[in-house]
This record gives sequence, C-alpha cells and structure tokens, in this order.
Amino acid sequence: MALVMGLEKIMSTPSSLPERVSVTKTLPKTLKGIKKRAKKICLPGQKHAEALDIVARQLGYRDYYQAQQKLASGEVLPETALHQTQHSVFLSAYWRDTDTRPRSAGCETLEIFLPRPLNSIVSKHQASYGRNLDGFRQEAADHFEMISNANSQARAWELLVRAALTLQFMEV
Repeated sequence: MALVMGLEKIMSTPSSLPERVSVTKTLPKTLKGIKKRAKKICLPGQKHAEALDIVARQLGYRDYYQAQQKLASGEVLPETALHQTQHSVFLSAYWRDTDTRPRSAGCETLEIFLPRPLNSIVSKHQASYGRNLDGFRQEAADHFEMISNANSQARAWELLVRAALTLQFMEV
C-alpha cells in the first residue's frame, strides 16, 4: 500500500497487524525539547551544537540560535503555524473480529488535515452520498464515524483510508 500524505494514525487497539502508515514524528515545541532531541540524535564524534542546528532546521528555523530567539520572544513554531491554517478531521471505525479466539474488538481513529473546515467541503446530509463515505455519519463538525462494525482491524483501517482519500479529493 502506498503511503498516504497527510494521514496520521492517532489511536489504535493493540494487534499483531503490521504498521500500515508512516506516523509522523512528534517534533519538540520548547527549547528544552530541542535540546533533548539533539542529545538523542547526536552521533558519536558529532558536536552537540551541530545536533541542535539539525533539530532547529527540522522545525523550520535557520539554526538553533534563531530558534532560541524566536521561542524566547513567544513566537509560534513554523510547524505549529502550518497546522493552525489547517483543520483537523477525525475518522473513526469500530471493528470486531469473531474469527479469532479470544474474540478481539477495538476502534481505529485516523486524523487528517484539510485546508478548510469539513462543513465547507461537504454538508452533514451530503456526506453519506460520497463514494467511500456511504458507511459513515458525521458525528461532530470535525468527526466522521463508521455506522456499522468492520469485520476485522485491517478492514476498518482500509475503510478509514478510503474515506480520508475521498475527503482529500473532495477538498480539491
């Protein structure tokens, strides 16, 4: 399965299934977090200052000094500012696998980011007519929930990814 950009798996029940998407790494939001991350990624023989600069560049700053100045003045991180212009949408699907012993069940939740609010892309009443959205209902302004249970965790995940791709397509 190809990686889907903009999709983040945020909650899942434990399973023996392999990971299906690349979960984005959480970036630090404070100077203390930047220093901690730099210590973690620092290679033997590499200066700590170089590791600090690498982490700062991952956050969108020129170097650690600029990150230090911006964070001290209370400015928002560039990565955080990006997500402020995008709207979070959550997709949930419940599943129950009756073929396994003991029986297993759970919930898969997927978070996607759209440039506009969900209601401006599709209305609550139109949502069930969209391809790959027919089994979902709009539970809240930012949340779609699958109406019935999927028969396995893999099938629940597949339905969530299809619904997410449909919403991203409708947004264009």
